[in-house]
Amino acid sequence: PAFFTLGTGAPWPMAGELDILEYVNDAGSMTSFHTGKQCTLDAAEVNRFRLMPDANRLENNGSSYDCHTEYCGTCTSLGCAPNAMPL
Repeated sequence: PAFFTLGTGAPWPMAGELDILEYVNDAGSMTSFHTGKQCTLDAAEVNRFRLMPDANRLENNGSSYDCHTEYCGTCTSLGCAPNAMPL
């Protein structure tokens, strides 16, 4: 289950999506961002007040805070998921 917002004026994921509260499989609650455009969050700003590693880093070929999202059989762009640990 999830509680999220969607951008307007373009199809998903181009207009963006913010998952405010998302549960995936057995993982705890996560926050994530998705966009069809190139978008990378500034790691220094994300971690400014508390360490918030990107929970999608491994699925994004090791790229942290890359919010670009593309789902396909060979794609590795799941969006970014900066979350305080532990999840």
